[in-house]
Amino acid sequence: MRSLRYIPILLLMHICSKSNAQQQATILEKPYSFIIADGEISRLQQRNDTLQWLHGRLYDVSQTKNLIALEWEVSKQYKIRTSQHKDSLWYLALERLDSIPLSTDPLPEDRFSVIALHQGNGQQVGIVQLAIGLNEQALDSTVSSFIDRKELFFTTYFCDAQWKVFGSLRTIETKDDVLRVREKLQSDEVKDWLRLYESNPVKEIYGTGLTTELLNRISIAMGYNPIGASKILQHLHQE
Repeated sequence: MRSLRYIPILLLMHICSKSNAQQQATILEKPYSFIIADGEISRLQQRNDTLQWLHGRLYDVSQTKNLIALEWEVSKQYKIRTSQHKDSLWYLALERLDSIPLSTDPLPEDRFSVIALHQGNGQQVGIVQLAIGLNEQALDSTVSSFIDRKELFFTTYFCDAQWKVFGSLRTIETKDDVLRVREKLQSDEVKDWLRLYESNPVKEIYGTGLTTELLNRISIAMGYNPIGASKILQHLHQE
């Protein structure tokens, strides 16, 4: 009988948790995906108060017509602890929900991070990491320290409708195409992007995401399909 005393408290905790999730701002109304090299895709979606990064793979460009039908696996999950919106930017304080397998500390204290999310015209969103490896106490002050920061380089995720458009663009097919793209990659515009990237507070270890983002931007600007562009460039360069 004693355990019955705790039922109302547990029920109240569940209701409060559900209420908090419902009150969390819906930042992403639909999923957005990032074009990785060799047909791999990173997909971002929001489920109530949780951001999920999914991983998938394209085996055929025709699959861009229905990305939802691809096999997706969840690679990372974050709870949105707080969110602040200013102009076209969302500043999100996140808590990593995935535990570290086979670890004596599966949910470490430094599992918190901060990102900025740029919303454009609904066809794409930009993501940039602002801080990683934080403890819970440092979250609010860290978010506030990045408000109004202008110099940021974003990784671009596109909605499914935009992926269909990419699938209809011409591919990089000839060495002439390769030369044009490589020349553009050495332009002043790309150098400006690299300088902007250097101002990001968090940088990649290997820089593969940066390289892919640059190639995606150049391919799209030149009217080429960015999907699989890096693999084609590498193949044609070796011939």
